[in-house]
Amino acid sequence: MEIVARSFGTPVRLQLDSSTGTYEATVEFDALTGGRFAVQVEGQSPRSVRPAGDLAGGATGLVPEIRPRLFVEVVDRESQGKGRAVLTDYVDDAPWPASEAAKQSPDASRYAGVGMPGGVGVPADGGYRVKGAWDYASGCDLATHFFGSTMVQDAETKAPFGNAWILFHRDQFKIVDNWNVIGMQGTGSRRVVIEDAFVPADRALWMSDGQGRPVRNQPGHALHPNPMYHGWLAPLLISEVAAVSVGAARGALDSYQEILSNKKINFPPFHLRSQESEFQRHFGLAQSLIDTAEAALLKMTADYMELARAHVETGTPLDEEMERRLILIEQQVIRLAWDAVEMMFRTSGTSAAAKSSPLGRALRNLAVIRTHVTLQTDHTAANAGRLHFALPPLSRF
Repeated sequence: MEIVARSFGTPVRLQLDSSTGTYEATVEFDALTGGRFAVQVEGQSPRSVRPAGDLAGGATGLVPEIRPRLFVEVVDRESQGKGRAVLTDYVDDAPWPASEAAKQSPDASRYAGVGMPGGVGVPADGGYRVKGAWDYASGCDLATHFFGSTMVQDAETKAPFGNAWILFHRDQFKIVDNWNVIGMQGTGSRRVVIEDAFVPADRALWMSDGQGRPVRNQPGHALHPNPMYHGWLAPLLISEVAAVSVGAARGALDSYQEILSNKKINFPPFHLRSQESEFQRHFGLAQSLIDTAEAALLKMTADYMELARAHVETGTPLDEEMERRLILIEQQVIRLAWDAVEMMFRTSGTSAAAKSSPLGRALRNLAVIRTHVTLQTDHTAANAGRLHFALPPLSRF
């Protein structure tokens, strides 16, 4: 992906008082053609800061703190010609830590991966021999490496040793173009096939043991102090598709507003749909569903960070029931986004079913997203309930 703009230096202070501080860094670029753009944020924010004017310790020895929150948003919503991304955060007066990597060309290495086991591996001299096939390997066409979830077993008894993510180089796998779907076509989630490959042992990251229990103590924990990398993996990854779903619903709402502002009702007095109470109600309800989805997602991510931070700082264990509860929130976020888009699609007229319709595209994309194995609420809710009543879960999600 081409880097179209960069922003360096210290953010501008917008507001600072005894309870909050807001800083902003902006980057602008011209979007000459329509499409989707990625914003990459590098560097790190402080773990916590004290309110302005607070003395360290003070008379009582108490040090109130503010947890930083990071946002990326498009603020130039009205213009179709360009977009502007704004970064806001609560920070102290330290310089903004721009990484050297951001000043250079993108790294040549690009990684795709699939979390569901698709390969089988057996121990070999200093590593493993692996074969298998993994569907839904998003971005594999551009990848220089592939992470394949692999069940490693004894070569003779077939007894499982556990599940590992194994890293393969591009010359070790081929790609089968089987991604012919109604939505999410742009992910390029094709099949990766490995006939027979040897990988050294240091390219295997164990995710679960022979009994299917997650391996929590990972080597990356010693390298990355950010609590985000010390929490549960599943809610962290699912938050990405939940955010995409909210964004798709927001885009659909923009399209719906345009339809209501330009399309007339089918019966007298033939005024614009935006002037009809029925469609005003549809718009208001859709907007509320999307707002609720976004609020729930932001609250979930804040809770995730607090729990992960407590795990790092105090050793509080990562509760398996809480993991399912966080996933359930994300699943509800996606359901709310779907409910909003489905209603807008259904009430906007048959023209929304055209292949070129942005509203139709949002519906198709969300329909495909909701088929993901990790997003099946029936399974997750049942497992959350079982764990609450001290019973083992029936499945991973």
